[in-house]
Amino acid sequence: MKHNISYKFLFKIILIAFILIYNFSCEKDEIKPQSLFETKINEADKKLSPSKAIIDKGIISISAFQVKQNIKSALVITVKGDKESLYEQEYDYKTGVSITQCGLTYKIFSRTPNIEPEYYVSYEGFVKITSIDGKRNTISGEYEFRVRSIPDKNNTKQVIKGSFVEIPLK
Repeated sequence: MKHNISYKFLFKIILIAFILIYNFSCEKDEIKPQSLFETKINEADKKLSPSKAIIDKGIISISAFQVKQNIKSALVITVKGDKESLYEQEYDYKTGVSITQCGLTYKIFSRTPNIEPEYYVSYEGFVKITSIDGKRNTISGEYEFRVRSIPDKNNTKQVIKGSFVEIPLK
């Protein structure tokens, strides 16, 4: 009894078998960043979405935002540096000047007309860059800042702290 199997059909089956064996037998380095940006403002959790992280000319900039009903919040962390390290911001109370290696701004916008945004700027704190992963093109770290409202109507002070994990670098 003769079997009529075409060589093209046989080749396709062997190719599919090879691909399946290769895919299941080789370890793969999957690169799927799971971006996470966690923050607390005066110990209250805020759900912020990472927007972007940029390293340009020795400066790191990391931003996150939240949109909830008619309000948009934006948080930006800036670091004078481009490597894994601890960066600090200190306030010299004698001179009234901030000694800055890093800083944080937090702004709350209302989509309702005639409502001024709330704006907070850091005067003390730190950013610790724990990982800059060139292979995955991500950045991770933690931060904690003391901020005050601008303009300084009531000198409102808050603590903003949190962490960011595998934020994609653009």
